[in-house]
Amino acid sequence: MRKHLACAALAVAVAAPLPAQTAAAPKIRIDYTQEVLPNGLTVLYSLDRSTPVVAVEVMYNVGSKHEQVGRTGFAHLFEHVMFKGSRNVADGEHWSLLEKVGGRAGSDINGTTWTDRTNYFEQVPSNYLELALWLESDRMGTLTETLTKDKLDNQREVVKNERRQSVDNQPYGSWFEKMFWYAFPDNHPYRHAVIGSMEDLMPHRSMTSSTSSRLTTHRTTRCSSLPEISIWRRRSHSFANTSAIFRADQRFLHFAA
Repeated sequence: MRKHLACAALAVAVAAPLPAQTAAAPKIRIDYTQEVLPNGLTVLYSLDRSTPVVAVEVMYNVGSKHEQVGRTGFAHLFEHVMFKGSRNVADGEHWSLLEKVGGRAGSDINGTTWTDRTNYFEQVPSNYLELALWLESDRMGTLTETLTKDKLDNQREVVKNERRQSVDNQPYGSWFEKMFWYAFPDNHPYRHAVIGSMEDLMPHRSMTSSTSSRLTTHRTTRCSSLPEISIWRRRSHSFANTSAIFRADQRFLHFAA
């Protein structure tokens, strides 16, 4: 009986597949060219003939860590404002022009903000590279020329609603915000949430009494104002603080100042 059991165990051991060897992770190599234009803009471009598509990304070296006390959420709010039109592009036209040539809002056309950077991107058929570049350059240079208080207030409400949907009205929605709060000490630039606090996003209202005993409401914008938006743009969205990245299937990826 023992002999039969031993033979059976040996047969099972021989028949069992050998443990698979761990395959080495494939090495990924992306060739690119980098140059700095005379105006200070850093440009990286890469050739990819796998699909007739161009990916454009403009990254600004500014994020929530650059915000001042009482101005949390400023970088993210500015990201929203960048889609509100410029000298040659009407409010909402940035989206519509790119969607007409095949871009999809959200997945192909969008912007994001994080602690260290803000980025904007478009992915469209490669023959529309010039359109993507023109849209980015127009808002980079002339955003504040057409920015109004109504546009700013509109996007402030949008950001407040984003906070309600993703944080305040979600079960355990504040866990990520609290994790950063407990992970970093006082005055650390990473301690507050990228989206900002509702207190800083909410206009501050104060009440004073006049000589006729009537109450007069004074509204002041705690989070941001048009002059602050202009200062933020000049300081953080300069050419020297910006990188532009392009990947396309054509060989015309060469830029001059």
